Amino acid sequence: RKCCRKIPNRKKRDKALCEKNHKKFGSFLKFVKKYPEECFDVHWEPQVLKVDAKWWPYIDFVGHQENLHEDAKTLLSNLYSNDSPQSAWDRYGKTGWGNDNDLCEKRPYEFLEENSSAHNLNAGSQMLEWYTPELEKIVEKEWAVEWEQKEVQFQKIKLFPDRK
Repeated sequence: RKCCRKIPNRKKRDKALCEKNHKKFGSFLKFVKKYPEECFDVHWEPQVLKVDAKWWPYIDFVGHQENLHEDAKTLLSNLYSNDSPQSAWDRYGKTGWGNDNDLCEKRPYEFLEENSSAHNLNAGSQMLEWYTPELEKIVEKEWAVEWEQKEVQFQKIKLFPDRK
């Protein structure tokens, strides 16, 4: 794991623990929070922090990962150019990137209808393999800003609803 290699050598015990437990989700959470600069990865940042606070009052649409195709269609269907009576969905979204595109991967489906990229890991279905009630509590605390930003309306997932 890249994170373990970046922990300062003077922190030998932490570095050794990180390397020993590099496949454990709890260890990952501990070191991402304890060494935020060394373990930085854009994927671990709260998404809501990517938008400057001054812009939130002007945002009237937020798409969600679990509805990516439908949310993209909704957004693009409401975007129009001064140069065309067609929506962005009608002009670009319906046909995808095409099968004859030499400059980009071939995607003949509707925009975001299918995902053949390496990012399509179906991680949501594997959450119970990695989480425990204690780890869910840590995530809820450390990434609370995600659910506190009212404009995004992120659904709070409860893997362990009976947890006290």
